[in-house]
Amino acid sequence: MRRLVIKQPAETFYIGVDFSPVLAEGEGLDQINSEIVAYDSTGQDVSTEILVNNTMMISDTVLQIKVQGGEVGQRYKVSFRAATNFGNLYEEDIWLLIRD
Repeated sequence: MRRLVIKQPAETFYIGVDFSPVLAEGEGLDQINSEIVAYDSTGQDVSTEILVNNTMMISDTVLQIKVQGGEVGQRYKVSFRAATNFGNLYEEDIWLLIRD
């Protein structure tokens, strides 16, 4: 399921994905092996511009990160790749649309 989040360039806040619907009983998220990457409309990695460094965290079954900046009119794909203690890897995307 893809979500759309609208933000203005000056805004900075957390976005996240709840992976509870796909986790088995006793399965939890593993922060060390999980990752979050941001891409622009051409597929280029723009994580350093869109994601605030060292803000990825796990809250129970939610993998989240703080977003920043962005160019007005642009859409960015933020891919959440959640690794688990069972050795599984799940991925969900959030689309970030920048408006003024």
